[in-house]
Amino acid sequence: MDSPSPDQPVLHSSRQRPSEILRQAFVRYQDELFGMLYFLTGGVEQATVAIQETFSKCWMHRHHAVEKPNLKAWIFHLALGTARDRRHAAKHKLSTMDEAEATRLTDRTSPPADSQMRRRLIQMRQAVSLLSSQDREILLLRQNGAMSYEEISRSLNLPVSTVKVKLRAALAKIREAIH
Repeated sequence: MDSPSPDQPVLHSSRQRPSEILRQAFVRYQDELFGMLYFLTGGVEQATVAIQETFSKCWMHRHHAVEKPNLKAWIFHLALGTARDRRHAAKHKLSTMDEAEATRLTDRTSPPADSQMRRRLIQMRQAVSLLSSQDREILLLRQNGAMSYEEISRSLNLPVSTVKVKLRAALAKIREAIH
């Protein structure tokens, strides 16, 4: 049996257990989820821990998985909260860490890739990092989380019109920074 396309929502039947529904969703969305968490947390190691924490949160509330009309949006919403918590904790930790230690950690968590891909990733990461944290969250929830404007609006407690304007402005800033 062919596995469904990654851009299709996870469909489940009433016979599937919540744990199986959640497992399938994580398998399907793990790359997009990792990409979003990488940009929000700032590194491979931090994103890996954040994805594990997100899975733990989802697992604790797995009985809700069958109730969610958009399981992907629910998972990404929990991941966003996890990333915020980790970013807050990292800021506190970095403020107590000396500069040499911070540089060593940053170098260790750079994404492995060939030089051209690495340059592109660095350029994209720098462009995204220039955005405000709210604009970055909106962009990543829309692009990686494939959340609708309404879902992002509810998740961030913003009017839909604000989400649309901020997303359009964020994309324009990224285009300008890359070109």
